[in-house]
Amino acid sequence: MRQTRTAIEVGYGRPPASSRFVKGQSGNPAGRPPGRFRHAPYEAVLGQMVTIREDGIERRVPADKAFLLQLMKRGIEGDSAAGRAALALMEQARDEQASARPIVIVRVFIDPGSVNSRRINSLRSDMQRRTHLDGAVPTGGPNG
Repeated sequence: MRQTRTAIEVGYGRPPASSRFVKGQSGNPAGRPPGRFRHAPYEAVLGQMVTIREDGIERRVPADKAFLLQLMKRGIEGDSAAGRAALALMEQARDEQASARPIVIVRVFIDPGSVNSRRINSLRSDMQRRTHLDGAVPTGGPNG
């Protein structure tokens, strides 16, 4: 008995032509079913309080802080991968803090001859003190 060409092509790794994927059509046309988790619940896990022991003293800290403390400890003990990860996290946190600060630009217009130089210096130091207390970064202007 002679086998046809289609019978030869069917086997392990070679499904029948009728059940193969159609060219140009998605293999999952319905997509992801609704209600599936799209991301891990990091906020719920890292926000939990955990108990850690440092030098025999127990204290409760958030899980994310405990994770960073453990990472720093391993980096200090010589684990180079943990050290690199800890440094990367510190740089990322520093960049986020710097970008979160508002930039305050203050312009003061003074009529010529209405204020003497001592009053101008007093206003300038008062303005710098206020911007430092508010956490804003003073920006340099044409006069300092």
